[in-house]
Amino acid sequence: MCGFQEKKKSLYRGFKLLRVLYIHGVIIDKQPREIGELIHLRYLGCTRTSLKSLPSSIGSLPNLQTLFVASSCYKVKVPSTIGKMQQLRHLQLSWAVMKGQPRLEQISNLQTLSNVEAGKWMEGCLGKLTNLRKLGIVLVTTADAEVFKDSIVKLGCLHSLSVSVRDERLRRSEQFERQEWSLPPFSNLLKLSKLCLRGNLERLPESAQFPVNLTKLTLKYSRLKQGQLATLEKLEKLRILKLLERSYVGKEMVCSSQGFPQLESLYLVQLYELEEWRVEKGAMPSLLHLRIGWCHGLKKLPEGLQHVTTLKKLELWWMRSELEKRLKEYSGDGEGEGEDWHKIRHIPSIDIRSFYGET
Repeated sequence: MCGFQEKKKSLYRGFKLLRVLYIHGVIIDKQPREIGELIHLRYLGCTRTSLKSLPSSIGSLPNLQTLFVASSCYKVKVPSTIGKMQQLRHLQLSWAVMKGQPRLEQISNLQTLSNVEAGKWMEGCLGKLTNLRKLGIVLVTTADAEVFKDSIVKLGCLHSLSVSVRDERLRRSEQFERQEWSLPPFSNLLKLSKLCLRGNLERLPESAQFPVNLTKLTLKYSRLKQGQLATLEKLEKLRILKLLERSYVGKEMVCSSQGFPQLESLYLVQLYELEEWRVEKGAMPSLLHLRIGWCHGLKKLPEGLQHVTTLKKLELWWMRSELEKRLKEYSGDGEGEGEDWHKIRHIPSIDIRSFYGET
């Protein structure tokens, strides 16, 4: 390993005019400090490595515009010297922890800050990153959430926002289940079109408090109750809705008439408590793509699905065998149809996957 480290150092010294460096699938836990000598570097990517930290010398890269680190290690430590990289535009990390209090507000060109854990660095900093277009952040404490709420309203250039509450690896613990949080008002973020929320929501805000131009919404572990879907139905520009693992914990779900007027793609995945889904006539009049997966409590598809004539693709992945039989079962003599086949016969592409293979 020592020899390998020496080879890396000499390699960096031999390419001082290098502008792009991409390291993939190499077993390294740290970058040598000599990387700071590559002063012409514009792009630095480290993916599928075992990187645990970045050297402080990384702050000596005056021309670096993109830093992309996706390590197999859970958290990558980022030095405070990163605040010196004034040309940095895209900082994409894998749940990184900022060491100390880097002066990120000095990086006025920063447009992407993704997968970073909240901390003291946010105080007096996050709200000043007014050129941010994409933000992904993990909130760990109540104090983090308060700083986030005060700061987010100042980021008027945001197009994409992803917020996680605590480490999702703790999702099965009692502590995670009790953790609740309320959303800050997003209504003034006029450019925000993509929103992803992971965590147990205390409540949903009124539809008027959501971004007015929201087109894609992803929820995970939000534990919404029966009836709370009505708020989302009123989001007039919403085109993609992903309700993922435990985002909805009601036994019954209702899509009301005229609800989701522009929705084109709907994902219902790992909603284990869901037993009955009702789709009223006139609901989801623009729906093109529907995916339902791992919803093992759902016994049958809704009757109203036959009225969604715009549907072009239906995906049913790893559902209970009872539901599958109602759709495709042959009856006794000769060929027949399952008792629910009439609900989906108008859909040109149907993909049913079971535990025993695709059908």
